[in-house]
Amino acid sequence: MSPGNFVHVLNLGGATNVIGTLTTGAAASVINYTLAGAQTVFSSPNYKALNINGGGANIKTLQGDLTVTNNLSVAAATVFNLGTTASTINVTGTATINGSLLFSTTTNKSVTINGIITLGAAGVIDMGGNTDHALYLRGNANVFTAGGVLTTGVDNQTVYYDGNQAQNIGGFTYNHLSIGNFNAAAVAAFAKTLLNTTTVNKTLTITGVSAVPTVTLQLAGFGLSVNG
Repeated sequence: MSPGNFVHVLNLGGATNVIGTLTTGAAASVINYTLAGAQTVFSSPNYKALNINGGGANIKTLQGDLTVTNNLSVAAATVFNLGTTASTINVTGTATINGSLLFSTTTNKSVTINGIITLGAAGVIDMGGNTDHALYLRGNANVFTAGGVLTTGVDNQTVYYDGNQAQNIGGFTYNHLSIGNFNAAAVAAFAKTLLNTTTVNKTLTITGVSAVPTVTLQLAGFGLSVNG
């Protein structure tokens, strides 16, 4: 999909998808998984835009580590299961979850969304299945639509809001919640703001609080309960 500066589109409608090497050019090429049924999603560090479609609660299962250098989308009534072999999933752009994103079992997953995450009204992110899953959210104007569900597990699963910018924090029940800035050299103070009532069942960690803070947590009038 690399020749020329064109937005190529590859639609995959087969149940089993395997590739040796995926080569994409500089343009924002798109890969769509479209089968109205179960599909495998091949592993690659070279996806540009990735759309998981199909509907009907059909499960699309990732076969290994994944990098999406533009945007990830999971359509309504579609399940994107991160499988049992992947450990690192990185999205450079935005992530729109209108269906379900399942972290799954066997391997601990580290999922990083560098752009804005939008969780739709019927969207689900489920971090259950393994004890040490981690979700890093680094976008600023994150959108968590009423009705969307974030299930963070009961073991050591942790959600990090650690963008190098001001951020919206979803009002959910978290297992472990960490608020900070991945950029250790940052000197500006960025506000991390609750969007709704929030509960932390284990530990709340805020990194960057000092005489000259680089991170501040803004409750914005909402309740915050820490039970750990």
